[in-house]
Amino acid sequence: MAKNKLDILNLSIDELTSKLTELEKEQSRMTFDHGVKGIENPLQIRAKRRDIARIQTELRSRELASLSPADLAKRDRIILRRK
Repeated sequence: MAKNKLDILNLSIDELTSKLTELEKEQSRMTFDHGVKGIENPLQIRAKRRDIARIQTELRSRELASLSPADLAKRDRIILRRK
């Protein structure tokens, strides 16, 4: 898992999005195969799902890091209004 985290940090945004779509396709195929005939190790589906979540989290953190202070303040006001 730590190695996976380091790999994600070194990738660019374009590489992350392409890896995300690839993993989503693999997970979809694995889920379908498991529903139809069963796969040897169903825990692989969980691992794919978690890898997808890791990449989405990294993409979101990079998106928030690129926001301007004014946009961050606006976002904070929206969050406070929802509470």
